[in-house]
Amino acid sequence: MSNLRSLFNPSAVAVGLLSMAGASMAEDVSTLGMRLGAVTHFSQGWNLSLVPEAKELGVHSVRDSIAWRLVEPAKHQYNFENPRVSYVARVAAAEVSLVLVVNSFNPNYDEGLTPYTSEGREALANFVLETLNRFPEIKTVEIGNEFNGKNFVKGPVREAPYSERDDYYFEILRTVYERVKPARPDVSVLGGATHSVPVDYLSEMFSLGALDFMDGVAIHPYTSTAEDLGAQLAMLRKAMGDKQRDIYITEFGTGSPQPGVVPAYMLKFVSVMSAHKVKAAYWYALMRQKWFPDMELVDQHGRPSTAGEAFRFIQEQLLANGDGVDVSPDDFSYAFQFGQHAMVLWGEPRQVKFMVPVEVYDATGTPVPTFSGRLDPDRPVIIKSGEALIMGETVQLAPTDLVGDSYHQFHLPGSVDAGKDLAGKWSYFARGTSGEPRKLSVIGGGQRNNEPWIPYVGVPRLRPLMITSEGVNPAAFGKEGDRRREWSTVERFTVPADMTVRIVGEWNVSDKSEDGAALTVLHNGAELHSGPIGDKSNKYELKLDLDNVAVKAGDQIDFIVGVGSTARGRHLTNRRIQIFRR
Repeated sequence: MSNLRSLFNPSAVAVGLLSMAGASMAEDVSTLGMRLGAVTHFSQGWNLSLVPEAKELGVHSVRDSIAWRLVEPAKHQYNFENPRVSYVARVAAAEVSLVLVVNSFNPNYDEGLTPYTSEGREALANFVLETLNRFPEIKTVEIGNEFNGKNFVKGPVREAPYSERDDYYFEILRTVYERVKPARPDVSVLGGATHSVPVDYLSEMFSLGALDFMDGVAIHPYTSTAEDLGAQLAMLRKAMGDKQRDIYITEFGTGSPQPGVVPAYMLKFVSVMSAHKVKAAYWYALMRQKWFPDMELVDQHGRPSTAGEAFRFIQEQLLANGDGVDVSPDDFSYAFQFGQHAMVLWGEPRQVKFMVPVEVYDATGTPVPTFSGRLDPDRPVIIKSGEALIMGETVQLAPTDLVGDSYHQFHLPGSVDAGKDLAGKWSYFARGTSGEPRKLSVIGGGQRNNEPWIPYVGVPRLRPLMITSEGVNPAAFGKEGDRRREWSTVERFTVPADMTVRIVGEWNVSDKSEDGAALTVLHNGAELHSGPIGDKSNKYELKLDLDNVAVKAGDQIDFIVGVGSTARGRHLTNRRIQIFRR
């Protein structure tokens, strides 16, 4: 993870582990569904006495690395005795499988920078093969780490135009794959190695032939939300075409000191990832990190955190039943079934009724004996029953007055076909100063370093104009004061039926804006609201409440965000719009 690393000074070498002789690293784990593991830093000196405690939580697979410079201190001379290298055998003895990350440098090659010459790439490939031969228990190797970012590359690779980044990576990947696979066909080689889900960046890599040199695609969806991730994974699979590869999420996680936030995040993400057939996912990280607290599964003494308890419950009570199945009943509620007798639920507030006896647990696996029966978007619950849980039958959701939501109903154009009925759906446009709207399309993200590394809605020639599930960004081009080249974002909701509605929304312009942004709300072209989104005194924030608006089926409600009064500075605006039936 970018900026999500810190060195942990080594303490005593692990004690209490069994003899390493003849150990084999376990590939199979005690789950039937997606493999769920954790990121470790034994290569940075973590105490290996953590391994038994990790196994108690259900961590049967870890992701770690080996420093190339420690193994090959002189050209063509390999030594695996350093404890920060030999830890691999000790992990294997505990029957924990390892995904080995290869993203290190060696001062003997390419000045100690990211390999950029054929000699450097060949040397890296030799190091990987030597390591795999020394530790035959390793069955998965990941080439690179967040290669599309800035933190884990250096030298010419980092300094070259960003459009060349995937080219450098492709040459490294191909060289390693061609060296490893003939000798170790049992090893899965993971490629991609990206921060986030930058589909355009990966698509360009795929066009070079990268899928021919990888067995799986590795991503780190740190900038995704659980509610968005499924569509992003579907778009990534589409980009692979007829060369489908397994998706590995080799890092995911979040940190927060607020109780319940981290376990809820984990439960949501695991539900979505497993339902979308992610092969394996690795939580960052097993132990607390100095720079990124509140993400750990265990403390330095192996005691589980609330995230650790969530991890254990997910392994034992959900993934042990197989992968999740998405049985969400509508746009505003989320339901994932794990076998016949377990289900994860969250969503916008509404009542849920159970027609069979159930037990309710929070995200940590703690029983909730006084469950209110009301869904919460931030607090998923786990439902277990001795009888079959069937959405719409034994699990019933009450009707909701919510008919439109810019977050939950955000979609990537193409997922909602333009030829279909858009009633109750959103469509997206850019509007120039001429007033004529231009329909937007999906941009995969990551093609440029200064654009989101996730799919979003926009049009290439109008970058940085964009719409995401959480915000919008209008754009202004040309010289200051020339307002002829300004483009606003338009989010259009098509009303599904005759009704009276209440429109509630919040907008918050970036703190880096010099003059804020402006909002106009139209109903079939008639103005319901127009004005600036707050001002400097309230940090450019606006809360809007338009009540008792009479609408008919097929009516259009447009939410238009444009640049501020001078078109200076940034105009990135977080927003959330909800439309309720009265």
